[in-house]
Amino acid sequence: MWQVSNIKRFRILSYLAIIIFIVIINSLFPFVIGIKTIDSTIGNPPIIDGSITSTDNEWDDAETYSIILNKTPTDLGLPIEVGVMQNQNNLYIYVEFEIEVQYRSEEEFFGLLISKNSSYERNCFIDAKILQFQNTSTSTYQFLDYYINESLFYPDSESQGTAAADVESLISIYEFRIPINNVDANNSLEDSFLELGSTYAFNLTYGSVPNYPEGILKSTTVLINLEQKPVEPLTINYKLILQVCSYVIFGTLGAIFGYYIYKIVNLRRKIERIRA
Repeated sequence: MWQVSNIKRFRILSYLAIIIFIVIINSLFPFVIGIKTIDSTIGNPPIIDGSITSTDNEWDDAETYSIILNKTPTDLGLPIEVGVMQNQNNLYIYVEFEIEVQYRSEEEFFGLLISKNSSYERNCFIDAKILQFQNTSTSTYQFLDYYINESLFYPDSESQGTAAADVESLISIYEFRIPINNVDANNSLEDSFLELGSTYAFNLTYGSVPNYPEGILKSTTVLINLEQKPVEPLTINYKLILQVCSYVIFGTLGAIFGYYIYKIVNLRRKIERIRA
């Protein structure tokens, strides 16, 4: 009986240890199970300055999605609006959400954790683009580029991309530019290499202090489909063709007319010589 009791006790403690370990890992580096798919669209590149207004129309070509960032599945979460667009060289993402001033941290950040492919397994997220505020009151921030190894964040030797933000009102705006088909990223282990026509998992992350991943408050994972840049159809400029044909025809007729004039003049001279 004593041995059986100890075996049961050991099993219970083992199960509890495993559960506690999983909870701790998830709290440090939260990823939401529900995956939303976002289709990027081709558009004109916006200016990454943290400003989005209805008059500049910079993001009109972007597909917009409503997403909720969570800490846990039961968390009410933080509703955000995400816009995604691209051209042949860059992927552009903006994030917009509303948060009360009293709940805002002076050192808040928003980050994009990028998988090396479409997998949202934890070890596939190898790249992090983070806009980190030093002071939201003075709008002092910096763009940080990290590579991730076993959930540890290491600064890149060279940053790839840019970001900007505006949190002066209740509406927070974050804008990101991430290179596509970047040769430097392809030759580096520090960045995810994004290719046209491929799908990648992105973890959208909001945090309160510059400590990664411990400072993450809420996040969710989405799949972003990068569009293959369409081959532009061959356009025929009929007006130009007609114009060129006109030049050729009239030029040829002019040359023929000039030739016959020359012949006539020579013939008249010969006749005048004979008469003389």
